[in-house]
Amino acid sequence: MNRLLLLMTVAMCLCNITQAQWQLYNSSNSALPNNNVHAIAIDSAGYVWIGTENGLARLDGANWQVYNMGNSPLPSNQIRSLAIDTGGNIWVGTFTGGVSIYNGQSWVTYHTGNSSLPDNHIRCIGFDTTGAAWLGTSGGVSWQSDEGWVNYNMFNSPLTSNNITHVYTDSNNVKWLGTINGGMVKKDGNNWTVYNTQNSGMEDNTVLDIQHDLLGNIWFTTPAHGIGRYNGSNWFYRLQANSAIPTNATTCLHIGANDVKYIGTTDKGLVRWDNGLQFDSFTVNNSPMPDNHVTCLLQQADGRLWIGTNGGGLAVYTDTSLQTGINAVAATQLSVYPNPATNILTIESSQPLQQLCITDLTGKQIPVPVVQTHHNRTGLSVAQLTAGMYIVSGTYQGRTYTIRFIKTN
Repeated sequence: MNRLLLLMTVAMCLCNITQAQWQLYNSSNSALPNNNVHAIAIDSAGYVWIGTENGLARLDGANWQVYNMGNSPLPSNQIRSLAIDTGGNIWVGTFTGGVSIYNGQSWVTYHTGNSSLPDNHIRCIGFDTTGAAWLGTSGGVSWQSDEGWVNYNMFNSPLTSNNITHVYTDSNNVKWLGTINGGMVKKDGNNWTVYNTQNSGMEDNTVLDIQHDLLGNIWFTTPAHGIGRYNGSNWFYRLQANSAIPTNATTCLHIGANDVKYIGTTDKGLVRWDNGLQFDSFTVNNSPMPDNHVTCLLQQADGRLWIGTNGGGLAVYTDTSLQTGINAVAATQLSVYPNPATNILTIESSQPLQQLCITDLTGKQIPVPVVQTHHNRTGLSVAQLTAGMYIVSGTYQGRTYTIRFIKTN
């Protein structure tokens, strides 16, 4: 190929073509005890735990085990949250009975009658970097110390709401709390920071879910203003006013290893966003989705996304257009190296890809010079790019392949 390509820039790219496979579980075709699914957890053996409105279920691939008040010490059949600690114990948060911990043989339950927990409605469960449990309740947030439960609420802390919807701990052991009508709260040691619509870039004072991406940015869902991102200084939103997201009513979020965002909504089912301009919405009208109200999301190590719904049971979505891992791509057709890259990024494919391009995570195309071409290998100069994550795309026989890479200084 002509060496004059040294002066060429990369062309405009196309949108991804999404392929998927689905599997559905409900109370009619399985032992799922109720079609209102509120929580999902996956243990180290790959068993899927499902919290429903009428008990707890465990699926080990083909076999179901159901736990309820009739056959176990569970204090309530209304399950609201699930989590698995480093010891493999399953923590089961309930609507009216506190939290129960199951080690596979026996149960221990904490509630307002036998502990200092402030409320029996356990909305969420998380663990910090030391392994300590943090419970979000309707009466504040509690963490399990050696001396018992330590409680924070509106009366003894800077919290501006006692309704805690999510507890997320980052790699620095900083806690991020989602609340109802109280904004998002950061607890770093003894220091508290409240982010709300009056003092920050928050656009909704209710935060339902909090996750982080590969760069450590905080992402969160809101019931009226789409999804947001906070990188420590700047706020970024994807909502109907500035993007193609189909609804602002977002409920939950899962960020895959490939940085694809899977977004649950109250009215538009599952939304898949690969950080470009396109948002793929899977609803009851255009897919096997059993209900448009998604309550919880969790992706298994093999890439299967488990989707809880509010009345339609459980759906499993296998996204075959992308595989997990920062160097993984559809059908193993594309690779990039080095990753992270500083000066030259090499793109290698098993087929002659066309329309190569680089975009940032907002979908904006970034022109970069081609510095080397050899058969199915192309070298791009990325030295001028600012540090961050970018997307490389290319097409072959009408199908678009994408991969992400990190640019470092």
